[in-house]
Amino acid sequence: YAIYIYDDSDGVPAAPIIRDNVLSNSTYPLYIAGQYLTGERTITNNTGTGNTYAAIRIATNFYGTTTLSADNGFVWYTSADIPAGQTLVLDPDVVVKVMAGGTIEVYGTLVADTTAGNEIVFTSFEDDAYGGDSNGDGSATTPAKGDWYGIEILDGGSATLNHAVGRYGGHLYSSPGALVYVADGGSLSLTNSAVSFSENYGVYAGGAETPTITANTIDNCTDYAIYIYDDSDGVPAAPII
Repeated sequence: YAIYIYDDSDGVPAAPIIRDNVLSNSTYPLYIAGQYLTGERTITNNTGTGNTYAAIRIATNFYGTTTLSADNGFVWYTSADIPAGQTLVLDPDVVVKVMAGGTIEVYGTLVADTTAGNEIVFTSFEDDAYGGDSNGDGSATTPAKGDWYGIEILDGGSATLNHAVGRYGGHLYSSPGALVYVADGGSLSLTNSAVSFSENYGVYAGGAETPTITANTIDNCTDYAIYIYDDSDGVPAAPII
């Protein structure tokens, strides 16, 4: 790796400031591992060529309020979780590519709120349509439904996805098998977004009473585009669709 950051388990999150570097001819230009990462736009304007993978690899969870910027010459490559009480904010034009079989689990807060023409993308590492050939194999691999699992908003978690794009997830043998899933106790606002190429459901609300799912394009899903399941907690499902 050109730069490797490892956060130990002392309870203090890694908060590196990494800016204006040329990171070339390595496996990953930047690899962050360990327990936690935090920082608001502290990793910016890094470029480079000749790396095996044109991606910033995050193999750690987020802490505090973490904001990922779009002004690096690389996509973000992760399946990191957002723990309870923590927040991940994605800037306009950010591309997040998720490792095979990976899930973004939201126990805290995920904010991907942007405008038309500056969409925030969640997709397969093999999807060259966004962020280019991040896995560096030319046309040897192509994305497929179920390459990754999905964004899962769990009890206590919340996600705002506005003008977002989700592609090539919803792995058939994952549970629940949806590109976007919200559980009982979770909160979802999915608006003006595009969800496509799921191996199972596009959006699955499993017991969440009041998800907002409006003005979206949801297509090319093997199963239902939107599936609402009302559990037996005595509170009726009241989705806004």
